[in-house]
Amino acid sequence: MKTSNILRKIFAASLAVALVGGAFVTTPVGSMIGANTSVSAVTYSSPVVTVGDFQYCLYSDGTAEVVGYKGTKDLSTTHFGMPTVVHAKDVNSTWQYLQTSGDYKITRMQAGIFSGCKFKTLSLPRYLEILFGGFIGLEVGGYFIDDSNSYFSNTYYSGAYGLYNKSNTTLYAYPSNPELYVSGFGTATKGFPSTMTRIEDEAFANCKLYTVTIPASVTYMGDRAFYNSNVHYITFKGNAPTFRFTPCEQTEDHGPFEGAAGLWQIKIEGTGGNYSTDSYGNLYNRDQTKLVLVPQGKTSAFNIASTCTEIGNYAFRNSNANGPVIYDQVKTIGEYAFSKVKSNFKVYCLKDTPTDTFVKNHNIPYTYIYEYTTASDGVTITKYNGPYSSPGVPTKINGKDVIAIGNEAFKNNDTLSAVYLYSPINSIGNNAFYDCDNLAKVSMPYTVTNIGDYAFYSCDKLSFTTLPISLTKIGTYAFGYCKALTEVTIPNNVTQINTGAFFNCSNLASVKLGTGLKTIGAYAFEGTALTNQYIPKNVTSVGGYAFGYDYVDSNHLFHDNNYYISGYPDSAAETYCKNYQIIFKPVLEYTTTNGEVTIDKYTGTDTTVVIPASIGGKPVTGIKGYAFNGTNVTSVTLPSSMT
Repeated sequence: MKTSNILRKIFAASLAVALVGGAFVTTPVGSMIGANTSVSAVTYSSPVVTVGDFQYCLYSDGTAEVVGYKGTKDLSTTHFGMPTVVHAKDVNSTWQYLQTSGDYKITRMQAGIFSGCKFKTLSLPRYLEILFGGFIGLEVGGYFIDDSNSYFSNTYYSGAYGLYNKSNTTLYAYPSNPELYVSGFGTATKGFPSTMTRIEDEAFANCKLYTVTIPASVTYMGDRAFYNSNVHYITFKGNAPTFRFTPCEQTEDHGPFEGAAGLWQIKIEGTGGNYSTDSYGNLYNRDQTKLVLVPQGKTSAFNIASTCTEIGNYAFRNSNANGPVIYDQVKTIGEYAFSKVKSNFKVYCLKDTPTDTFVKNHNIPYTYIYEYTTASDGVTITKYNGPYSSPGVPTKINGKDVIAIGNEAFKNNDTLSAVYLYSPINSIGNNAFYDCDNLAKVSMPYTVTNIGDYAFYSCDKLSFTTLPISLTKIGTYAFGYCKALTEVTIPNNVTQINTGAFFNCSNLASVKLGTGLKTIGAYAFEGTALTNQYIPKNVTSVGGYAFGYDYVDSNHLFHDNNYYISGYPDSAAETYCKNYQIIFKPVLEYTTTNGEVTIDKYTGTDTTVVIPASIGGKPVTGIKGYAFNGTNVTSVTLPSSMT
């Protein structure tokens, strides 16, 4: 039994019923600070005394309990001071026999008497000790207690920004709207004393601040601490304090976070204690193997931690999240994990997993985030249905490696802005990302060897510089109409660039072709922004219009008169230039004398150069001194005619 329940029983027995001239005055006890705030209406079998704006119950021990307030509700620009005593002279004569002399000290206050009120500041009666949740529903800028002034002093409490015990170790209530008291206060808590170690029940109830930062000195936090508040972010500067949270595994009570409907994120900065949080602001046990709580105010999708194997009871109670995303790591789910979820709630999961079985059996809305097929060598993703604009494809599904992105898996998905692929994916299928208009980035692992036909066709915003080093083939029109591409490096393992691979990439101004390239397909780089291009010696075939044409043609894009292609003499590059009327600049400049060729200068960028045995049918017999001066060349292979 929690402490506040024990106190409630004690006070119910000793204070709630007072004998008055043979009649009972019944005052059902409301909540202490932190007890349940759902308090029934107060009823009495005898009249309630009204003095000024307040209603009281008087007790024979000379004390009074405030049970009602009938005064002005909106005093948002004015300090409001509660009376300290009920004067005997003001009490109706029928009540005077309760105390023959003296005034009645106000020591208690019923729950919710100020509900709906708005005060700039509030000072408490000097002898007020027991609050019974008296600030429920009150919007207040601050609590004004000044022991140097008898009118504003209190025997039990202190504080300005908050209501504390005298030693400033325990916070009972924080102002729900400090802006009323301090103009420009902002949206975050401040003013906590360095001595504070405890935060009691409902301390931030109805709070309008967005951000609450709990000092590392706090070691205990009570129930419903943020009940009905507007707090979005809670940060614990140290370890999470002790709170009555374990029972939430068996009941719907979520300890300090119960009723925190506006809460988006919890952050625990300390590395010790029983709890930790993830980057999404969800609460886990320390090693994040068990999800304990998802803040109720969270609406966006999020991933469950990859280490999480269990979802606790009531973890998603009252959640309205368009998520979570749960892969195959979760093996156990509490029976009431998704209790009372809201209309927007949906689980994204994988087929044939424990989560899949659970949501079906409990009628929880769900969507398969990825559809896939399974073969002996691994899993192929066939469709993406998830909520993210920048998803990361899982590396395994049900224990099998994800090895491929299938045909049309992400086709026409205009919400995508980035996609992250991981090892051991080795293939991207045909039309995999076809016409994803907002896709700007694709991260590919070194294991990818094949990019299929039309894989990224018409991805208008796609930009990157380097393809995976393992890549061997770029499919037909794979990057056609990718107008945001500005530069591309083709890895050395690529042997074939197929037809139209980079067709009409209108801003593509730099292409570095790999040394292993053999074939460049027709139209591969037609319609780009290239002003020149070097084609390596190993390229043996350049398809029609691969780099466009050099004059106006109704069917093909063309270059201006300054465009040129460089390459080795007698190469496929030179042949292409002759066929399509493009300027050719040999990287080996030479002169011919008496039927023999001498290499005068190398103008290319390769580090390894192979001198051909002949050029134009004439043998190469010499190389001039300094022919490679100022170049990157580290190795030169000579023909047998020169050795």
